[in-house]
Amino acid sequence: MSVWYHYIRETNLKKCLEHKALFGRSPFIRREDTAPTLPQEACRKAIWGFREDNPNIIDKLREDIAHGERLYLLEIETQASDEIYVCDTSVFKSIREEKFPDNIEWDSLKGKELRSAYNEQSKLLYAQYWESLVPFSQYVSGNYAEPEIVCFNDIPFDRIKCIHKTDEFKSPPPNPKMFEFLLK
Repeated sequence: MSVWYHYIRETNLKKCLEHKALFGRSPFIRREDTAPTLPQEACRKAIWGFREDNPNIIDKLREDIAHGERLYLLEIETQASDEIYVCDTSVFKSIREEKFPDNIEWDSLKGKELRSAYNEQSKLLYAQYWESLVPFSQYVSGNYAEPEIVCFNDIPFDRIKCIHKTDEFKSPPPNPKMFEFLLK
């Protein structure tokens, strides 16, 4: 039995519990980010995850996933019928590290040119991201610089186990006393 791991914030976990399965909420590649050569299936909703339960993942990413809520780490059993793949997110390294001028006016001609060039580069990189997909069962550990799991089918909860939860990224509720002056 193979397993993989998925981080999920509390409100999304509650939605999945209502649905009785873990399901994809976002497209693998948004339609506006696709190159004309990509098939329609590249825009299917997906679930992302990792092969390890403690991946070398930056806190900023976990914080983005948590979105100020309790964060859960789920362990998911695979089945042969699952549409699970591994892709390499390192294809985006060049644009992740790209620095834009601090004072750019995005509505100016220069800003529009920068945005257009960035969008065109992104479309090429999303095509590479799509092309990097290999079936989970065929992935050889170490082949990708930044391997990420992507699953295109719902996963029933009988194959999911919560192995960790944290409030590390949870935003504290507002202090009611902080707003007392509004009541006076």
